[in-house]
Amino acid sequence: MFTEQGIAMLSGLLRNEIAVQVSINIMNAFVEMRKFISINGQVFERLTNVEYRLLEHDNKFNQVFNELQKNKEQELNKKYFLRDKYMMPMN
Repeated sequence: MFTEQGIAMLSGLLRNEIAVQVSINIMNAFVEMRKFISINGQVFERLTNVEYRLLEHDNKFNQVFNELQKNKEQELNKKYFLRDKYMMPMN
C-alpha cells in the first residue's frame, strides 16, 4: 500500500523514465481520489446515516419479534395449563 508522500519520496530516488511515469500516474490517482471523496463526501455521509438508521430499525424489529415470541410462549403455556387442569382425571 502506498501513500502519496511515499510515492513523492520514491520518485525522487528513481530516475528511470518508466519509474518516473508510474510515480506520476500514481500521484494523479491520489489527486483523483481526493476529488472523488470531496465531491461525494455528502453522499457518503448520507449513506452512513441510512446505515445507522437501518441498524436502529433492526434492533427495534428484534425487540418486537422477541416480545411476540414471549407472548406466544405465554399463550401456549396458558392453553396447556388450562387443558391439563380440566382434563385431569378426578379420583
